Amino acid sequence: MPKPKGYAGDIPVYCAHDEIVPADKLMPNPRNPYQHPDAQIALLAKIIAGNGWRAPVTVSKRSGFIVRGHARLMAADVLGCPVPVDYQDYADEAAEHADLLADNRLAELAEFDRKIGADLLEDLDAGGIDTDLTGFDAGALEEMLTAAPPQQQPPEREKPTPYHVHVYEVVAMREYDLTGNSPKLAKETALRKAADVNDDDDAKSPDCQFIAVIPKGNDGGGE
Repeated sequence: MPKPKGYAGDIPVYCAHDEIVPADKLMPNPRNPYQHPDAQIALLAKIIAGNGWRAPVTVSKRSGFIVRGHARLMAADVLGCPVPVDYQDYADEAAEHADLLADNRLAELAEFDRKIGADLLEDLDAGGIDTDLTGFDAGALEEMLTAAPPQQQPPEREKPTPYHVHVYEVVAMREYDLTGNSPKLAKETALRKAADVNDDDDAKSPDCQFIAVIPKGNDGGGE
């Protein structure tokens, strides 16, 4: 058995804390926007009684109000026990309120893997542990174990990006073109004309490609 750091009444305290304080001496923050239904508090009280205190109630040294742990304080009222308290410094009221909101909001952003969760719950159930201590009551546990796994949607195939292809065939003369130029010069003239294709409106599109095709054997070699 792990050695507790102290006791809050008869309940062992395993978390770090500064002192054990009677529950009626602590002040909830009047601007706390989170409401805790009775069912949640009853379940939390059962978890604390079964597992001991694993997290303290955080109190601001600046204001004296609770910042984290309003539900734990309410559970302590149900259990009739004192509370382990961690006192912390805050620069100002804004920093205090930001921490109050983040404590709950960050947990809400977590994504739960139902398959892994169901496997863990089945292991605990097989081991004879009261699964209420996980925070899942009987109804939530039944739903977790019997729910069909979510269907995986096949990934959408990416559509090919449309583009215009301008093909300009360059045929180099074997000897001389009509102007009397050499094959090499004829090819260079043709390529310049091909490049003029890029001046049209379609060719100015960022999706446009230009392809110059030179038939094999007519490469304009020579000079």
